[in-house]
Amino acid sequence: MRRVLALPMRMPFFGWPRGLTVRPADGYPALAALLLVGAVTVILFLLNPLVGFTHISIVYLIPVMICATRWGTVPAVIAAVAGFACADFFFYPPLYTFWVDDPRQLLDLVLFLIVAVVTGYLANMMRHQAEIARRHESRMRDLHAFSRRLAQCGSAADIHAAIEDQSEDFEAIAPESACGRLIRVR
Repeated sequence: MRRVLALPMRMPFFGWPRGLTVRPADGYPALAALLLVGAVTVILFLLNPLVGFTHISIVYLIPVMICATRWGTVPAVIAAVAGFACADFFFYPPLYTFWVDDPRQLLDLVLFLIVAVVTGYLANMMRHQAEIARRHESRMRDLHAFSRRLAQCGSAADIHAAIEDQSEDFEAIAPESACGRLIRVR
C-alpha cells in the first residue's frame, strides 16, 4: 500500500522574496523584536548621558542579530526599522522628532539600516544552514546504524528483515509536484 502525505504550501507575501512567509504565529517574534529594541533604547537612554556614545545606532544591531538568529528575517527587519526610528527619535538632534539636521548623521542611520537588514538576512541564512546540517547529521547517524546492522547480518533473511525494519523509518521524499507541494512516498 502506498501512503502519500501532502504538506501544506505557504504562499509568500506579495512583493517579498520567495523565502519569506507570513503566518499568524509571526506576531510573537515581531512583538519580541519591538520589545528588544525598546529595552536597548531604555538602556541607551540611561547610559548615553554617562558614556556619551557617538554612533549610537550600531548598538541596535544587537536586537537585529538576536531576532535574525531566533526567528528569521522578518522580525530582524522589524527590529532594524524600529532601531532606525528609535535612534533617530531619541538620540539624533533635534531630539524627539524624526528630522535629522546633520547629513552625516542621516548617512549613519541609512547605513545602519542597510547593514542591519543585510546582517539580519545573513544571520537567518546561517540559522537555516545549521538546521540543515543538524538534519543531515541525524540522517547520516541513522544510515550508519543501518549499515552496521547490515554488516552484522549472517543470511539473506536477516538482510531482508533489516531492510524491512529500516524501510519503516526511512521514507523517500519526492520532488515538488506540479502543484508545488512536497509529497512523501513510501
